[in-house]
Amino acid sequence: MAEDGGAWFAGPGLEELDDLMLPGHDQGKPVRPRKASDLFSDLNQWLLKVLLASELPVHLLNAPRASYRHGSALAEAARVSVMGASRFLRRMREEGFLENFAQAFRVVRCGELFRRWQSAALRTSPELRMACLIPAPGSRQLQKVAVGMGDCIGVFAAADLLKLGHVGGVPPHLYVRHLLPTSPDASWAGLAPVSPGEPAQIILKQPAAPESLFRAAMRVDNVLVSDALQIWLDASVQPSRGAWRHRLVFVGGWAQRLFRLHPRARALEYEPLATLDTDVAFGRQAQLEGSPPLAPAQT
Repeated sequence: MAEDGGAWFAGPGLEELDDLMLPGHDQGKPVRPRKASDLFSDLNQWLLKVLLASELPVHLLNAPRASYRHGSALAEAARVSVMGASRFLRRMREEGFLENFAQAFRVVRCGELFRRWQSAALRTSPELRMACLIPAPGSRQLQKVAVGMGDCIGVFAAADLLKLGHVGGVPPHLYVRHLLPTSPDASWAGLAPVSPGEPAQIILKQPAAPESLFRAAMRVDNVLVSDALQIWLDASVQPSRGAWRHRLVFVGGWAQRLFRLHPRARALEYEPLATLDTDVAFGRQAQLEGSPPLAPAQT
């Protein structure tokens, strides 16, 4: 119990009593606003994945799957403190993202929650652009480096390993817990930093939320791979997807070349592939910028 009369309770069903003031204790004292916790802190993102785990197949997210009736059960399953789990649940309720349904927690207003989660994922984190000293064909090089370093494959390369499908031609990302600020070529066996302007073969990146990323990671072919929710978060803020990612699907090298010619296109960090397949594909009913409204479909 705090000096100002605030109280913290730990135990099944007691979370609702947290922060209550004793009757009469605060009379004559100004009410001080409580500082809101970060809904998308590192451990909170992990707890959110645990709450959502039952909605995803087991091969896409490494997290316990159960119904939770109180914060202590969630804390035990997620291997976090009861206090941390209770703070997370309280903040979810305050934001209107959590309800009790059939005596268990249920995440609601998912569209708004995911939109804010994506915004939180925009936090920058350090990275190193690297080249392989002894290149190997295909994905063997990336998996060899990942196994040797014990770190986690992320973003588009992770999507490929989980057979989710995604864009191609982007340098693979490898998440490491810590990036050393000096002598990276001496720290990462088999890799060397690329010179400015040269394309990277592998990008080493320090995640902004390492607990959430590494706890939920899957193991595929003896390497750690980002879970599906993490891939969605990271891919949604990746510049390599392009400014038109919500409207167009680019297929093959010619589409990449056409994209580069547009004056509003972003500068890409890799050379386009030379292919002879379809250039650009988009939805039949897609409304493109500057085009007239589509006529209603005939029935």
